Amino acid sequence: MSIMDKPAGDFVKYHRSLLDWEWYHDLPVRVLFLHLMLDVNWKPGRFEGHDIPPGSVPTSIDKLSAKSGLTRQSVRTALEKLKSTGEITIQATSRFSVVTLANWEKYQSSGKQSTRQSTQQSTG
Repeated sequence: MSIMDKPAGDFVKYHRSLLDWEWYHDLPVRVLFLHLMLDVNWKPGRFEGHDIPPGSVPTSIDKLSAKSGLTRQSVRTALEKLKSTGEITIQATSRFSVVTLANWEKYQSSGKQSTRQSTQQSTG
């Protein structure tokens, strides 16, 4: 199966403005952010009795380190930087943390609704 034959939920969109993002040149922060964009739920889910909404992922420092290839300390530092600028929120439970991308829906929206609305407004 080709990558182009994958269902819509299997894709993540990145806007070119990411190149101008304040953390883009901080490699560990960029790696972790891009990893989170790929790893978060794209539809509602559940994990160990907790609802996990789209744009969120249950995880830990160790899991993020293993999956991203960053050291545990680099993950901690990157998470703190992303929290400091409102890119993510983190909700801790006794067994794991839920990391949520603050603007995930905005990042992944198709733009079809706004295009259709602007077309209707200009023709109306």
